[in-house]
Amino acid sequence: MNEHFFDSPVANILVREIDNDQFESVLKRICITLNRDVNFGTHAMDSAFAASGLKLQHVIALGIFRSSLANHDAISSLIANAIDTASLPLVRTSFELCLFMSYLTEKDSERRAILYFMDDMISELDSCKRTVELYENLDSITEDYAKQAIVDNVELAKAGIEELEKQLQEGRYSSHYDEYHRTKKDRHIRFPSWYNLYDGPRSLKALSEHFELKHFYTEVYGLKSRIAHGKSSHKAFSTLDGQLVMKRLRVGSDILFPVTVARTMFNMIAGRFVEFVIPSFQEKYHEWRLVSHEEADWIASLEFVDTNA
Repeated sequence: MNEHFFDSPVANILVREIDNDQFESVLKRICITLNRDVNFGTHAMDSAFAASGLKLQHVIALGIFRSSLANHDAISSLIANAIDTASLPLVRTSFELCLFMSYLTEKDSERRAILYFMDDMISELDSCKRTVELYENLDSITEDYAKQAIVDNVELAKAGIEELEKQLQEGRYSSHYDEYHRTKKDRHIRFPSWYNLYDGPRSLKALSEHFELKHFYTEVYGLKSRIAHGKSSHKAFSTLDGQLVMKRLRVGSDILFPVTVARTMFNMIAGRFVEFVIPSFQEKYHEWRLVSHEEADWIASLEFVDTNA
């Protein structure tokens, strides 16, 4: 293979190898802890699959737990490479999954599971309608590849609309679909989410307040949202003696926040999941929690870590 200048990065912008022994030691222990969380989750998932008599609400809880497990595993992979800022969107997702698991398992779980499932059906229906709408205005689209994609999918979209509307207007979904439209009209929510229905929390903020997690909402959604949406990119730059200085990639100095919040969310999700779906797994859950708390205390004792030190 031919050698090129882009075979290696500019060292003062990106160093893929951790060059601080103390930080590397701390990072390894953090990653072992995150991986043990994920390992526990795989055992819980395996136990849930072996359980008998699972109903829709248990399957939805299983799906949410699987999503949180995949999310936690991804965060672990980023932290292992000292990637802190890019993990924040995943931490936000973990927070949402925590709220969804909490709301599903709180009460009236059978109906809430149907609403959760219906929410995805409505989203798919809207997507199909947008495809048909774009097809009807095909002349306004200038990109040939986009036109072709719409033409290729419009018949599937039309069939999807017919099938989804039939399902939503008949059988187990009909009364809930009526409630969706009532919520949309009476509560003036343009795109109601599943937890808005039947006079549920009006927003994700209200949902977080319902479970006394407003402080996490403020921190994860409020203070960190600008980072997740790419609106604080300029903060990677500063001036030193009149010169522009850039914070290098993979600094890792801010890993404690995503690690702490992600582990807190995963602990809460796992606790509700085990209690709701596999109560027979409680003893093993508490064994993991004991070790998990010990590691949480150690992580909380860490001070600001700087890979450039």
